Amino acid sequence: MNEYDLRQYQRMADCLNRFRKGDLSLGNLIGDLEALLDVLGTSDENWKTAVKDQWRIMEINYAVALDRNSKLSPEDETQVQDAVEHIEQLLIPKLQEAAT
Repeated sequence: MNEYDLRQYQRMADCLNRFRKGDLSLGNLIGDLEALLDVLGTSDENWKTAVKDQWRIMEINYAVALDRNSKLSPEDETQVQDAVEHIEQLLIPKLQEAAT
C-alpha cells in the first residue's frame, strides 16, 4: 500500500472516530467519507463497494431526516451506528496491512 492511500484510510478512521465522539456531524461525515473514497488510488474495488454500501445507508437515513425536517428516528440512528461500525471493521485490515 502506498503512503497516499494509507493517509486516506487514516483520515477515514479519524472521521469515524470524531463522529462517534460527537465532534463531526452526520452530514459532514457522509461528505468526508465520499471525498476520501473518491481519491483512493489503489484500493480494491470490492473493498470500496463494501464501504460505499454502508455509506449509502448513512446517506439515505440522513436525506430522509432532512426531507422530513427532523432528527433521525431511533431506528435510523441504529442503522447509521451499524454502518459506522461496519466501515470501521472494513478499515481494520487496511490499517493493519500498513503496519506490517
